[in-house]
Amino acid sequence: MSETVSYLKGKGLRTEGIFRRSARVQLIKDIKKLYNLGKPVDFDQYADVHVPAVMLKSFLRELPSPCSPSRCTSRCRTSCRKCEARGFAPLEALGQRPGEAGQDGAEPR
Repeated sequence: MSETVSYLKGKGLRTEGIFRRSARVQLIKDIKKLYNLGKPVDFDQYADVHVPAVMLKSFLRELPSPCSPSRCTSRCRTSCRKCEARGFAPLEALGQRPGEAGQDGAEPR
């Protein structure tokens, strides 16, 4: 996954909505096979920066447990609320409305 993240850092950070679009299901399955076989993936050949973004999202969703402990998530939400009080809406930027439960089902504090 580190190559995927590096690719996104180099070519995808300025792409609006990078994590909102999807890619063809069969293409993602084929790339997953390459990953599972330990083979390199050349994202340049797909000519779509959304492909590595979908791969990263898929990897994170399939983790057996969240990559950040719930106490960190709670602290992040608290910080976001402080930003909202100053006129910045980070939760909305992440696709979650203020007051909405997180993916783990926990209500924000």
